[in-house]
Amino acid sequence: MEQVVNDFQFRNYPIDKFPGPKQLLELMAIELQDQYGWNAEIIKDKINTIRIGNRHIYNLRAYKNGYNIAYITVLNAPCGFANSKEKYKFIREKMFINSELPLTMLQENFRLNEYDFVLFHLYKQYPAYREYYKRMRQEHPERLMILDNSAYEFFVKGETLNQEEFANAIIDLRPDLYILPDVLMNKQATLEGTFSFLAVHEINIWKAFTNTGLKTPQPMAVAQGDSADELFDCLLKYRQENIRNVALPFHNSFYKKYDTEYIITNLFKFKFGELTDDHHYAIGRVKFAQDAKLLLKRFEHVHLLGSHCPYEKCLHGKYIHTIDTGYPVKCAIEGYEMFTEPAKPNIIIDEFMETELTDRQKQLIDTNINAFKTIRLC
Repeated sequence: MEQVVNDFQFRNYPIDKFPGPKQLLELMAIELQDQYGWNAEIIKDKINTIRIGNRHIYNLRAYKNGYNIAYITVLNAPCGFANSKEKYKFIREKMFINSELPLTMLQENFRLNEYDFVLFHLYKQYPAYREYYKRMRQEHPERLMILDNSAYEFFVKGETLNQEEFANAIIDLRPDLYILPDVLMNKQATLEGTFSFLAVHEINIWKAFTNTGLKTPQPMAVAQGDSADELFDCLLKYRQENIRNVALPFHNSFYKKYDTEYIITNLFKFKFGELTDDHHYAIGRVKFAQDAKLLLKRFEHVHLLGSHCPYEKCLHGKYIHTIDTGYPVKCAIEGYEMFTEPAKPNIIIDEFMETELTDRQKQLIDTNINAFKTIRLC
């Protein structure tokens, strides 16, 4: 028997982040106390044990399946609570957001962002940034962390990724996921970079975590190209090679024409009137993701890299798990409350990473990120 619990609700107990095994068992203990009046607690040194008074319930199993599904299975539970093999299933149905913050706002990251998204080029350049996220990994190991390869930022600055340095950063930081090398709008170069990195570095990353008791970081590949067919080809290749996590980029030029006569295009026209390139980019990616839905659902984790329009978040299906974008922060830096800006600010985080922000900018960053979390199109 399996009870499905959506949006991280364990009966009446909502939780705001994806649970690890220990959290799942703690929720089970709360359930025992609330529903049955038993004084239940976790035996801290035995992850599969709950104590009720002087009795112990053994053979509890709590585990995560990827990053978006988790289970508790109860074996040999006390009479009246559950049958011998009752399973509770958690499904994450909310898209988690992250908006990259400059150094002076890093201390607000845990409160404002729903997971950690670390940019490699900043991790390499700024000791304070690096130490902050290493501390976050130690203090909050249950919180999802993704290490980005900074491909877009390198592209804008005309630089390239040093793969060996990136591999060392993966081992040093211990993220849940790391984004494999990609080249903007170039399918072939992306596939070559992805599989050459795995061929050279994946075994060393795996060895670094063997017998340490630590979770091995998992790769996430980016579907790149300049047509829908090329992105499909990448996704198919990744499935064939058993890559379990993928990301969709935001700035591929074919998106702008991919939304022609699409129902969501008309929805955007109704809301915004005349559509900009930013709108067309966003709508095009939504349409591609919907066209690729059956394939995307076969991956454990699907991430959206960046965004041209924050309203895009409202339109993606539940098979999209996370999105990162600096959009809310960039609007704040330029003095706009989000949705009053004339267009997406044409800046990258490097331009204000060390800037001493005004109180007004800090307030707008807070306001804009919270607005992004709760945004509705209609």
